[in-house]
Amino acid sequence: MKLIRGRVEEAGQWGDKERFTGGVMLDRMAVIVDGDGPSAGDTLFVPGARCHWHSHAGGQILIVKAGEGYVQTSGAPKHLVRAGDIVYFSPGEKSWHGASERTYFVHTAISFGETSWFEEANLDSSPGESRQR
Repeated sequence: MKLIRGRVEEAGQWGDKERFTGGVMLDRMAVIVDGDGPSAGDTLFVPGARCHWHSHAGGQILIVKAGEGYVQTSGAPKHLVRAGDIVYFSPGEKSWHGASERTYFVHTAISFGETSWFEEANLDSSPGESRQR
């Protein structure tokens, strides 16, 4: 058993421009310990804000808590998600997620393994147009 204590003792932080487009507030709950186990946190996206394309070595789970947003994996269409939806990304699957243009979007993300970041996601782009940096 591994017990990971909740809430990192730091204030929420605005997402950096290297990984996010628009206003994104991150509130970390737990971080990977010694490269093992999950990291978890809540993320609030203002309307139209989103993360860049990325992947997680061990996969990721999103629990949509409020508002509505989009999720997309490389080579597939984007999907509208709303409060109560749960999204699972397989290990290494390249994806992005963010708020719709008309409302905010809040989710809890549980991520496993290292995160690899890529280029900015474009809300209007065709699926699979992303390229690795």
